[in-house]
This record gives sequence, C-alpha cells and structure tokens, in this order.
Amino acid sequence: MEQYELTYSNNVRMFLDAEILRLREESASLKREMRDAGKRFTEDNPYAALYGNPDGEISEAGRHIAEMERRAQRAGDDETEAVFLEKLRQSPYFGRVDFAESGGETQRYYIGLRTLVRPQDLRILTYDWRAPVSALFYVGEVGPATYQAPGGEVRGDIRMIRQYRFKNGLLTDCWDADLRIDDDVLRDMLSGASSAQMKIIVSTIQRDQNRAVRADAKKSLAVFGPAGCGKTSVGMHRLAWLLYEARAAQLKPDILMFTANEAFRAYVAGVLPELGEDEICTCSYADLFAKHLKGFSVEPALAQTEALLDGDPEREAYVRAVYDKSFADHMADLLSSLPARFRTLSLFGAPVITARALQEKYAALSAPTVGDRLSVLKRWAREEIRFYFRQNKKLIYAAVFHHTDTDTSTDAAYARFRDSFLRNADASVDASVLTDAAVLFRRCFASYYGENEALEALRERLDSKKLRFEDGVALLYVKAVLGFCRETSPSHILLDEAQDYAPLQHRTLRLLYPKTVFTVLADVNQGIVPAADTLDAERIAWTYQAASFRIAKSYRSTRQIGEFAMQYLPGETYELFDRDGPEPVFHKAKNAAAAAAEIISGMPEKYRFICVVLRTVRETKRFYRELRRYMPDCAAVTDAETACAARVLCMPVALTKGLEFDAVIIPSFNEAEKNRRVAYMMTTRALHELHLIL
Repeated sequence: MEQYELTYSNNVRMFLDAEILRLREESASLKREMRDAGKRFTEDNPYAALYGNPDGEISEAGRHIAEMERRAQRAGDDETEAVFLEKLRQSPYFGRVDFAESGGETQRYYIGLRTLVRPQDLRILTYDWRAPVSALFYVGEVGPATYQAPGGEVRGDIRMIRQYRFKNGLLTDCWDADLRIDDDVLRDMLSGASSAQMKIIVSTIQRDQNRAVRADAKKSLAVFGPAGCGKTSVGMHRLAWLLYEARAAQLKPDILMFTANEAFRAYVAGVLPELGEDEICTCSYADLFAKHLKGFSVEPALAQTEALLDGDPEREAYVRAVYDKSFADHMADLLSSLPARFRTLSLFGAPVITARALQEKYAALSAPTVGDRLSVLKRWAREEIRFYFRQNKKLIYAAVFHHTDTDTSTDAAYARFRDSFLRNADASVDASVLTDAAVLFRRCFASYYGENEALEALRERLDSKKLRFEDGVALLYVKAVLGFCRETSPSHILLDEAQDYAPLQHRTLRLLYPKTVFTVLADVNQGIVPAADTLDAERIAWTYQAASFRIAKSYRSTRQIGEFAMQYLPGETYELFDRDGPEPVFHKAKNAAAAAAEIISGMPEKYRFICVVLRTVRETKRFYRELRRYMPDCAAVTDAETACAARVLCMPVALTKGLEFDAVIIPSFNEAEKNRRVAYMMTTRALHELHLIL
C-alpha cells in the first residue's frame, strides 16, 4: 500500500480524534456552566419563580430558563455530533476519485459519509457522498465524465477510482477499480449475516441505483425492480440525498414515509441516523383512518390480506367491487356534482342573503371540490353579512339593546349577536350539501351495483361503525374527493411496497397530498393478493405522474436461491448478482415443526435471523405453538404492530415484505406453490439458505 494513503488516513483519523475531543469538552463545559448558573440564579433569586412580572415583560426567571434551554440544546447537539463522528472514525471514507476538469489539473476527492473540513487551512479532507462531485465515484469507469454542480455541468476526465477498507479505524486495504466499483466489496457485505436493521449501501451503490438516488428532486419517481434489487435502500438513500440537497438550498424539507408494518419500520429505522440525518416521520392508512374517520373502527390491512389469501369468495368479490376503477370514477362523478339546497339567511324577518343568491354564487364557483366551494361560499357570505350589519347598525343596536341586561355592554352584546349569526350562517351553508361520507358511499354503491346482499352488509357495518379495510379506504376517498380531509402536503413522500396498495388507495393519496413529490417503490410481482394489489407498473407511475426507473439486478439472495425463485415468475427474468451458495433443499417430513427445529439446529451460529415463513396469520400461530415445543426461544410476529425481536421467527408472508433473513424455512411449500406470487415472495426472503418442507 502506498505510504501516501497511510499518511492520509492517519491525518483524517487525527482530525476526527481532535473533533470528538473538542465536542466532548464543549458539551461537558456547557453542562458545568448550566449547573453553576442554575445554582447562582437560585441563590440570588430565591423567589423568582413565584412571582410574575406585573408589566408583562419577560421576567429574569424567564430569561434564565430560555438561556438554559439554549445551552442544553447546544450540549445535546455536540453530544450527538460526537457520537456520529465516533462511528465515522471506524471507516472515515470508502472511495476516492481523481478528476481533471477540462483544461485543469487532476484533483483528488475522497468520498465518505460526511464532508470533513480542517479548520486551520479549510482543506476538505472528505466529501459527503451526496455532494455533486461525489457522483463521479458511482460512474465506476475511468474516462470522460461529467457531474452536475450548482453552477452547471462540469466536464472532464476521471483518471482513477479507488476503494478503501478500514477495520477499527485503521486502513487495511485499497485497490483501484478500472472499469467498475469492485463487486468484491458488495459480495463480502452480502455474504455476512443479516443484521436487525437494513445495511447502508452508500459505499456499494451501483450505477443504476445511483441514478435513482440522485433523480430530479422536484419530480416524482417510481422505482421498479425485483425482490432484493435494493429498492428500499435506494429509497432511504434518496431521502438522505434530498435532505442534503435541501440544506444546500437553505430549505427545511418535510419528508414522510408511508409504511404499515412495524417490523419493516424497525428494519429501516437506523438507516438515516447512520447516514448522519435525523429520523423522518412515518404514516400509514391506519393513521389516516384514525385522523379522518373518527367514530369508526377500521380493521387492519392485514385482515383483508388474510381473508383474500384464505380464498374467501364473498370478500374477494366485494373487494373487487369497491376497488373497481369504473366504480371509483362513478363515485368521483357523483361527488363532484352533489345538489345544493340553500336557505335564505334572515335577520328579524328580513333577508340578509337570499337562497337564490347563495345558489347562484355557488354555481359560479370554479373551486375543484365541494369542500373548497363551500369554504369560498362561506367567506363570501361572511363578508356580505358583515356589510349588512354595518349598513343596518342602528337598527340592530336597537334590537340588541332591548334584549341586553343593564349590566352588559351594548357593544359587547352586539358583537356576540353578530358572531352568533355568522356561526349560524356557516352551519346553514354547510348543511346545504349532503357531505356525510358514510351516507354518500352507501348511495354511490347502491346506485352503481343496485340492491344486493353486499349493500345490506355494508349498511350494517356503517351503522355499527365497524368497517372492513376496503370500506375505510372508500370512505376516505369520498372525503378526499369532497375536499374535507386534505392533508398538509409534505415536500416529499416515500411510498414503499406500492404494489400492496389498491389503485383506489393510490388515487386517495394523490388527493390528500396534491402538492407532494413522491418516490414510489414497487415490485408488482410481490403483489400477493391480486384482488386488492396494484399489479400494473405503468398505472402506478401514471397515478403519481412519475418518471419510471427500473433496477434490473437482484442482490439479496445467492445465485442458487435467486434462480429457484425466478421460476415462479413465468415470462419474467432479471439479472442475479453472482454470489455462490448452497442449493435450496427440499425436506419430506410428517412433523414439519420437528423438521424445522432440526434444520435450524444445524445452521451456523453466525446466522442472526432465521425465519419460518407461512402463508397466513392463522397458519403462523398454529405452527409457532408446535415449534416452541422444540425451540422455546422462538417468537412469532402475527400483526403489523410487532417488531422482530428473536433469532428464530415465525411470520406470515404478508409481514415479511421488504425484510430479509439469513435463512428461510417454508413448511407446507406445496400449498404455498399454488399461488406463484406467494411462492416467489417466500423464497426471495432468504439471503444464504432456503429450506422447503413438503
């Protein structure tokens, strides 16, 4: 190894050591100052907290508390930064690219998780992987190249691409990648045991993944690809890149991730902090139901999936009816043209605004939804009422005076009377259009499908306030079309496993978040319940007006497992990362639980996560009861609110979406094979070993 590289790595390590020490000392100093200042203030102002300032000014106690809060925030920030730098010290950079701008000299750029600047000479020691120039590293080829800088496109030549490996903060190896980023790093990474959290892939992002990560932040993007191609990793790294770009533009982005699975939420929870970013908020349809369908109890999405996987014909027919595109169009048409019946707003028997005037004004409005039109109409009516009150102030004062107690100010009584009239006018305008989502959904269903058993069952559920998942989706859609549940649009939403959302759910999200840019991740082949899932990639991209991007290679499983899984997608092929491993093994057993326990007992200790994957929750619970007779430490995850917490898990296939395990065991595989997408889903969860019990 070149002496220069060893010297450079030592310089970076010494810089990090100094920064960590400085931050620790600053944090400790701030904490000491807080303790001393608090003690002095209490001694000098023993009663300050008991008395307020009669002049309404900020008290000495208030200023003291505010200063203490500022110091505590600074101390906390220093501590957080020190913790991150300590992790960064273990591997301060992973790549280097030597680049010569056209007509310029060759410059060395070291690439890591964070830009590190030496304060004494302002030298940049490492560049953040999200910095514009860092994109050159992911090009992976020596030769002519460009990157997009804030000032425009920069042209030049890549002279060298180099990769590095560290262990415990010490540089152990480096090598040049003449044609591409060396697969050995990725192969080593994938060959290791699975961790509880998703691995960050920043050092091994492939060229196609990098293009998706850095796609235009102002436009929606739909990323498609097979199981294990890194869609979710790309999505999370894209969020980190968006956060970096926003800071560079001095913006504060509001980012949201949609996911309904707590196991998956825990799986990706550490990615952004590992990349030096704060965690982001998450949301699910269950959260939307709780917020916008108050008073109703809506079953979880998993219950719908289970019923469909169990082959319930009545449920499948009803789901298809509710999610039917033509029915959704029918609802939108009816809801956008609801009849309005206004009443004249009168005061002391005289009309303030006639019903005809309200009707004409409402008909002339061009606002997109009923809710928007009613809001505009109420604002207009309020102005008309205030004008009427000003024009007839003496008459109204006289009437109010006769109904006012002698001890009450006539002005105050007048104001209360006017405000009460305004509130009643708002209520009258709102009541002019039927906006009860439950009633409207029932009427839409009846007008489209007619009187039938499904409608009668729907009436009973609506009356009892206990809804199926698809009922909740339909009610939320009704409210969204009417414009009564629009969310505050975040700047960006990451929607993972988008194939698991019905087309009606996608339409609803677009109505709820009309100004939001989406990154949508999907593999339509993982849509295991066709009656409810969206199995058309083009339709997903069109709904979000998103540019489509396909990742063609799967990196998760060994080549042997990948080839085995691919046979369940006839007519479908994709590339497999060439990582060797054992062939999938078939086992014949009368006692599947005993066989699974024996298989697991023979697995390497380095396997940290082993999963027994079953078709449904009911099958999972039954198998778990049997397996724990042989393996008491095993655990079951049977709902979307439970996180994975044991080495050996039993899980229904629907909850394994997005997850991966060192080894997978599938009991009763011949039953799973009847639904080829289910078989594909189950088998592609395995990283290293796959066992199938017949």
